[in-house]
Amino acid sequence: MTTNFNKITAEQINAALKNFSPEELMQLAQSATAERERKSHRKEVLAKIKDMLAEEGISTDELLESLDIKISTSTSAKKEDKKYSVRLDGKTFSTSSKQLTKAIKDTEEYQNLPEDQKVLDTFLRAYSTEYSQDYPFNATYKGNQFFMVKKGTMNAITKKYYEQYLTDNALTGSTDTKLAFKKLVSQ
Repeated sequence: MTTNFNKITAEQINAALKNFSPEELMQLAQSATAERERKSHRKEVLAKIKDMLAEEGISTDELLESLDIKISTSTSAKKEDKKYSVRLDGKTFSTSSKQLTKAIKDTEEYQNLPEDQKVLDTFLRAYSTEYSQDYPFNATYKGNQFFMVKKGTMNAITKKYYEQYLTDNALTGSTDTKLAFKKLVSQ
Protein backbone atom coordinates (compact mmCIF):
# COMPACT_ATOMS: atom_id res chain seq x y z
CA MET A 1 0.00 0.00 0.00
CA THR A 2 1.35 3.42 -0.97
CA THR A 3 0.59 6.50 1.08
CA ASN A 4 0.39 9.92 -0.56
CA PHE A 5 1.94 12.07 2.15
CA ASN A 6 0.93 15.27 0.34
CA LYS A 7 -2.70 14.56 1.24
CA ILE A 8 -2.16 13.89 4.96
CA THR A 9 -3.49 16.64 7.19
CA ALA A 10 -2.07 17.86 10.49
CA GLU A 11 -5.12 16.41 12.26
CA GLN A 12 -4.41 12.98 10.78
CA ILE A 13 -0.80 13.17 11.93
CA ASN A 14 -1.84 14.20 15.44
CA ALA A 15 -4.39 11.38 15.59
CA ALA A 16 -1.72 8.85 14.55
CA LEU A 17 0.77 10.20 17.07
CA LYS A 18 -1.74 9.68 19.91
CA ASN A 19 -1.32 5.93 19.37
CA PHE A 20 2.27 6.15 20.66
CA SER A 21 3.56 6.79 24.15
CA PRO A 22 6.13 9.57 24.63
CA GLU A 23 8.79 6.89 25.19
CA GLU A 24 7.90 5.18 21.90
CA LEU A 25 8.02 8.50 20.03
CA MET A 26 11.41 9.28 21.56
CA GLN A 27 12.67 5.82 20.58
CA LEU A 28 11.43 6.29 16.99
CA ALA A 29 13.11 9.70 16.77
CA GLN A 30 16.39 8.31 18.16
CA SER A 31 16.25 5.37 15.77
CA ALA A 32 15.69 7.67 12.78
CA THR A 33 18.52 9.96 13.90
CA ALA A 34 20.87 7.01 14.36
CA GLU A 35 20.01 5.72 10.87
CA ARG A 36 20.69 9.15 9.31
CA GLU A 37 24.00 9.38 11.16
CA ARG A 38 24.99 5.85 10.10
CA LYS A 39 24.28 6.68 6.45
CA SER A 40 26.17 9.95 6.70
CA HIS A 41 29.18 8.24 8.31
CA ARG A 42 29.13 5.51 5.66
CA LYS A 43 29.10 8.17 2.92
CA GLU A 44 32.11 9.91 4.53
CA VAL A 45 34.06 6.64 4.81
CA LEU A 46 33.37 5.77 1.17
CA ALA A 47 34.48 9.26 0.09
CA LYS A 48 37.75 8.84 2.05
CA ILE A 49 38.35 5.43 0.46
CA LYS A 50 37.71 6.90 -2.98
CA ASP A 51 40.18 9.74 -2.28
CA MET A 52 42.82 7.28 -1.00
CA LEU A 53 42.47 5.14 -4.11
CA ALA A 54 42.80 8.19 -6.35
CA GLU A 55 45.91 9.37 -4.45
CA GLU A 56 47.53 5.97 -4.90
CA GLY A 57 46.46 5.72 -8.54
CA ILE A 58 44.43 2.54 -7.95
CA SER A 59 41.50 2.03 -10.31
CA THR A 60 38.20 0.53 -9.21
CA ASP A 61 38.90 -2.42 -11.52
CA GLU A 62 42.19 -3.09 -9.70
CA LEU A 63 40.43 -2.83 -6.34
CA LEU A 64 37.70 -5.25 -7.36
CA GLU A 65 40.26 -7.64 -8.82
CA SER A 66 42.27 -7.60 -5.59
CA LEU A 67 39.09 -8.40 -3.67
CA ASP A 68 38.40 -11.26 -6.08
CA ILE A 69 35.16 -9.65 -7.29
CA LYS A 70 34.23 -10.24 -10.92
CA ILE A 71 31.87 -7.77 -12.58
CA SER A 72 31.04 -8.32 -16.22
CA THR A 73 31.03 -5.07 -18.15
CA SER A 74 31.06 -6.59 -21.63
CA THR A 75 28.02 -6.18 -23.84
CA SER A 76 28.30 -9.81 -24.88
CA ALA A 77 27.14 -10.78 -21.38
CA LYS A 78 23.85 -9.01 -22.02
CA LYS A 79 21.03 -11.00 -23.55
CA GLU A 80 20.93 -10.41 -27.29
CA ASP A 81 17.61 -9.25 -28.71
CA LYS A 82 16.34 -11.82 -31.18
CA LYS A 83 16.04 -10.46 -34.70
CA TYR A 84 12.89 -10.96 -36.77
CA SER A 85 12.58 -10.89 -40.56
CA VAL A 86 9.98 -8.51 -41.97
CA ARG A 87 9.11 -8.27 -45.68
CA LEU A 88 7.92 -4.89 -46.98
CA ASP A 89 7.99 -3.28 -50.43
CA GLY A 90 9.53 -6.49 -51.82
CA LYS A 91 12.52 -6.26 -49.44
CA THR A 92 13.38 -8.25 -46.33
CA PHE A 93 14.36 -6.30 -43.22
CA SER A 94 15.68 -7.47 -39.87
CA THR A 95 14.40 -5.90 -36.66
CA SER A 96 14.05 -6.69 -32.95
CA SER A 97 10.95 -7.10 -30.83
CA LYS A 98 11.86 -3.88 -28.99
CA GLN A 99 11.83 -1.32 -31.78
CA LEU A 100 11.36 -1.13 -35.54
CA THR A 101 14.31 0.06 -37.58
CA LYS A 102 14.29 3.38 -39.41
CA ALA A 103 14.55 1.50 -42.72
CA ILE A 104 11.23 -0.26 -42.01
CA LYS A 105 9.52 2.93 -40.90
CA ASP A 106 10.71 4.71 -44.05
CA THR A 107 9.15 2.19 -46.48
CA GLU A 108 6.12 3.30 -48.45
CA GLU A 109 4.13 0.22 -47.38
CA TYR A 110 4.71 1.00 -43.68
CA GLN A 111 3.90 4.70 -44.19
CA ASN A 112 0.54 3.74 -45.74
CA LEU A 113 -0.52 1.52 -42.83
CA PRO A 114 -3.29 2.78 -40.52
CA GLU A 115 -1.91 3.95 -37.15
CA ASP A 116 -3.37 0.99 -35.22
CA GLN A 117 -1.39 -1.37 -37.51
CA LYS A 118 1.86 0.46 -36.67
CA VAL A 119 1.73 -0.68 -33.03
CA LEU A 120 4.88 -2.77 -32.64
CA ASP A 121 3.20 -6.03 -31.55
CA THR A 122 0.43 -5.75 -34.14
CA PHE A 123 2.87 -4.94 -36.93
CA LEU A 124 5.33 -7.73 -36.12
CA ARG A 125 2.50 -10.25 -35.69
CA ALA A 126 1.23 -9.38 -39.21
CA TYR A 127 4.61 -9.21 -40.97
CA SER A 128 6.79 -11.79 -39.16
CA THR A 129 5.80 -15.43 -38.73
CA GLU A 130 8.82 -15.92 -36.44
CA TYR A 131 7.49 -13.26 -34.07
CA SER A 132 4.02 -14.85 -34.02
CA GLN A 133 5.58 -18.19 -33.13
CA ASP A 134 7.74 -16.71 -30.35
CA TYR A 135 4.86 -14.69 -28.87
CA PRO A 136 1.65 -16.70 -29.40
CA PHE A 137 -1.70 -15.36 -28.23
CA ASN A 138 -2.15 -16.33 -24.59
CA ALA A 139 -4.93 -13.99 -23.44
CA THR A 140 -8.44 -12.98 -24.50
CA TYR A 141 -10.57 -10.01 -23.45
CA LYS A 142 -14.08 -9.54 -24.87
CA GLY A 143 -13.29 -11.82 -27.80
CA ASN A 144 -10.00 -10.09 -28.64
CA GLN A 145 -6.94 -12.34 -28.53
CA PHE A 146 -3.55 -10.91 -27.67
CA PHE A 147 -0.14 -11.78 -26.26
CA MET A 148 0.33 -10.83 -22.60
CA VAL A 149 3.70 -10.85 -20.85
CA LYS A 150 3.32 -13.06 -17.77
CA LYS A 151 5.81 -11.13 -15.63
CA GLY A 152 7.06 -7.58 -15.85
CA THR A 153 5.72 -4.54 -17.66
CA MET A 154 2.58 -4.81 -19.75
CA ASN A 155 3.00 -4.38 -23.49
CA ALA A 156 0.95 -1.75 -25.36
CA ILE A 157 -1.82 -4.15 -26.40
CA THR A 158 -2.22 -5.54 -22.88
CA LYS A 159 -2.31 -1.98 -21.48
CA LYS A 160 -5.06 -1.09 -23.95
CA TYR A 161 -7.26 -3.98 -22.81
CA TYR A 162 -6.38 -3.39 -19.16
CA GLU A 163 -7.54 0.24 -19.46
CA GLN A 164 -10.74 -0.99 -21.14
CA TYR A 165 -11.22 -3.50 -18.29
CA LEU A 166 -10.84 -0.70 -15.72
CA THR A 167 -13.37 1.47 -17.57
CA ASP A 168 -15.83 -1.40 -18.11
CA ASN A 169 -15.76 -2.27 -14.41
CA ALA A 170 -15.45 1.27 -12.96
CA LEU A 171 -12.15 0.34 -11.29
CA THR A 172 -8.94 2.21 -10.61
CA GLY A 173 -5.52 0.83 -11.44
CA SER A 174 -3.71 -1.06 -8.71
CA THR A 175 -1.64 -4.18 -8.25
CA ASP A 176 -4.76 -6.10 -7.24
CA THR A 177 -6.72 -5.04 -10.33
CA LYS A 178 -3.77 -5.95 -12.56
CA LEU A 179 -3.62 -9.40 -11.00
CA ALA A 180 -7.40 -9.83 -11.37
CA PHE A 181 -7.20 -8.70 -15.01
CA LYS A 182 -4.33 -11.08 -15.79
CA LYS A 183 -6.20 -13.96 -14.19
CA LEU A 184 -9.40 -13.11 -16.10
CA VAL A 185 -7.81 -12.84 -19.54
CA SER A 186 -5.56 -15.89 -19.11
CA GLN A 187 -8.47 -18.29 -18.55
